Amino acid sequence: MLSTVDIQRLRPVWDRVIVAHRRYTKANGDALAGALTYAMLVGIAPAVVLTSMGLGVFGTSNGAIARELHRAADVLLPDDVVAAVDKVHPVAVPVRLTLLVALVWTSLRLVRAARTGIRAMCGQNAGSGNPILDAGRDLVLGVALVLVVGVLVVATAAWGLPAGVPAVWLLFAGAMLRGSWPGPGRPTVAAALRASFVAALLVALLTLAARYYFHGTEKLHRDVYQAAGALVGVLVWASLACRILLRATAWASTAGGEQ
Repeated sequence: MLSTVDIQRLRPVWDRVIVAHRRYTKANGDALAGALTYAMLVGIAPAVVLTSMGLGVFGTSNGAIARELHRAADVLLPDDVVAAVDKVHPVAVPVRLTLLVALVWTSLRLVRAARTGIRAMCGQNAGSGNPILDAGRDLVLGVALVLVVGVLVVATAAWGLPAGVPAVWLLFAGAMLRGSWPGPGRPTVAAALRASFVAALLVALLTLAARYYFHGTEKLHRDVYQAAGALVGVLVWASLACRILLRATAWASTAGGEQ
């Protein structure tokens, strides 16, 4: 039984939970997480191809890029998601100017969906009102995202599971701090690191649970969903991961008691 003193001690934590939840719901967090999930599915493969093309300029072979990507995926993602990643080969897409434009555009859509969700959780406007300026900022964020993800993929592939949680932790913290506008609503560095660490642990637990889920429902997927079964599971996993990120951002952004 909780005493009155224990309840009083827990009250500030409960108040924080309510404030962060109100921020999440007021900003339509579920809808934004759905949009981010869709953008991930559409934009990740082009982002991989663009990264491989950029690294190829510096003499990195496509085979080396694929090996690092697949090793990192084995650590960070559920098995069925890894199988989908294994099918992505940078050499499979011919390099053409029109295709390059399409790849850049879809990758920027992923960046835009992510920063829109982050800014909404911080109680900020999605854009500045100047579409050209916003596109330029998205491009800078996109380049930074590619560089950071590249470093994290290599680190995760090299050191395995011990690097997995820190990789997601730093990625989430960077998304919170660089995806939001400077000024009111942006989380402090300490708040972002705390919330991102908890979020990274939750994503790791989600990944472990997803592996058991895919294994336990393999027959159901085969009999009911057939080829679409794995895709349904991947969609659910990605959607929950996006919700974890946005809820963690709402928590970090309201650390000062903002509504």
